Amino acid sequence: MTSLAPADLRPRLMIADDDSVVRAMLGMSLEHEFDVIGVAGDGDEAVELARTSQPDAALVDVEMPNGGGLRAVSGIVEVAPDTAIVVLSGDEADGTVRDLIQAGATAYRRKGMTAQALAQSLIESIVAHAAERRAQLR
Repeated sequence: MTSLAPADLRPRLMIADDDSVVRAMLGMSLEHEFDVIGVAGDGDEAVELARTSQPDAALVDVEMPNGGGLRAVSGIVEVAPDTAIVVLSGDEADGTVRDLIQAGATAYRRKGMTAQALAQSLIESIVAHAAERRAQLR
């Protein structure tokens, strides 16, 4: 996969997942398209990382310690409102997905999609979230 932009112009991405292997694989898969600025292993770490780094996008797993994805999404919206949040999970009930979207997630994607499809989804989410934020601030 070729990079969309020089390193200093790539969107900034944080990854939150309680599985260190998943974090590493996502980071390696997405580092060509994104500046992966940090990883978190639970809901509280995700919120703190978002607060300190203000990423363009956050890739957040649903199932994590310390409040999980719902805690992370709610907290990230509060501390980094310009961050597009894409929730990533294996298989969630419709109610859970709805709760995550209502809490502020921009999109929900299932684990197992290709790195290229995930990168495209993240970029689309950044663009959509930025447009939504501009409309809210008018």
